[in-house]
Amino acid sequence: MFAVAAIAAARGSTISLKLESPSGLGAFAAGARDLTDLFRALYNETACAMDATVLLFATYEEASETVHVVRQMDRGVEHPGGSFPLGKGFTSEVIQTAAPKLIRRWHADGPPVRLLYGTEAEKLETPQSGVVVPILLDKRVLGVLSAQSYKPEAYDDTDLERLCRIAAQAAPVIERLRTTEHMAREHQRRALELEAILATMTDALIIVDARGAIVQLNRAARELLRLDNASLVVGQPLEEQRLAQWPASAREIAAALVPVAKALRAGESVAERDVELRSKRRRVLNVSASVMRGPKVGAQGGVIVFRDITRQRELERLREDIFSMAAHDLKTPIAVIRGHAELLLRHLTSGERDPKVLEADAASIIGHTDRLAELFTTLFDISCLEAGLLTIVRAPTDLSALARDVVEGMR
Repeated sequence: MFAVAAIAAARGSTISLKLESPSGLGAFAAGARDLTDLFRALYNETACAMDATVLLFATYEEASETVHVVRQMDRGVEHPGGSFPLGKGFTSEVIQTAAPKLIRRWHADGPPVRLLYGTEAEKLETPQSGVVVPILLDKRVLGVLSAQSYKPEAYDDTDLERLCRIAAQAAPVIERLRTTEHMAREHQRRALELEAILATMTDALIIVDARGAIVQLNRAARELLRLDNASLVVGQPLEEQRLAQWPASAREIAAALVPVAKALRAGESVAERDVELRSKRRRVLNVSASVMRGPKVGAQGGVIVFRDITRQRELERLREDIFSMAAHDLKTPIAVIRGHAELLLRHLTSGERDPKVLEADAASIIGHTDRLAELFTTLFDISCLEAGLLTIVRAPTDLSALARDVVEGMR
């Protein structure tokens, strides 16, 4: 109705509204999957109502002030569209004023126009008459619809009103398609972001639905489960009675994750815990899980994160063992060093001048000092090993001397 009122305001006359609304467009356009479908519905309806030798359908992007021609029909042949910025032609005028335009004689009323916007056609086609109407929704210009003819004065006010009515039915469809397209782009963007996050994660991650069936898993999870590209686990539920359907290489870890999936189905998150596997060789997994909840519904599944911490736990056990031994071994060289130092001091203060006696005391102090230094080096190496910074340097070793030192240390 706004478009019809705009016609009256633009031409300063009252136009009869006795025409019936186009009947075929509404249902067809409502089912349009994209703008091309909508263009074809618009063309079919327009061709039944007036001269549609040429029909142009374009959308308008206000932010960039760009007109995007969706498709064009010229004498029954459909052509692709293109894009152009707002200018001084009739299409741009209609967009800028939001008012329809009736062109009775093109050469007298306006500048020459090149049909087939954005195509590679070299021939300039000039229509003789036309009607251009805005596609409006809540006073916003969503696009334009233009019917053109190679005959002069092929259109009148009635045709202008008809095209306005057709354009009015196109407006909500364009808005729906734009919203759908925006949602699709947003969904795709989020999906790509999730894929990027999953691909860069070093921890294994499995997403399960409300039934506990696997929806998605990242590369780290496939590697830890030892799944090849042919192993189909998406859709497999993490349930004990279904473990036989899993690849043999993945069953042990899958079995360890069954209680976690069960907790997620019950709507419970799982705090970090260590799970020990002992079927073939001892392995330790660190597992945690979080429930996914919708804004208006309950638990919708969850995310399971797990990683193999076997090496980390082995290093921790090795460190504890070495620290325990070091605490014991440190007492011996310290006591011996102190004892020989006191003995050496006593010999010196008593006037002892026998070089062999003094040398024996000093050698014992040096030997146990070296032993103490070795213990500290071992502790330092353990710290480097845990941090992944340990380097091994090859050096010649006197095995006989090493054996003697070991025997001497055992006495």
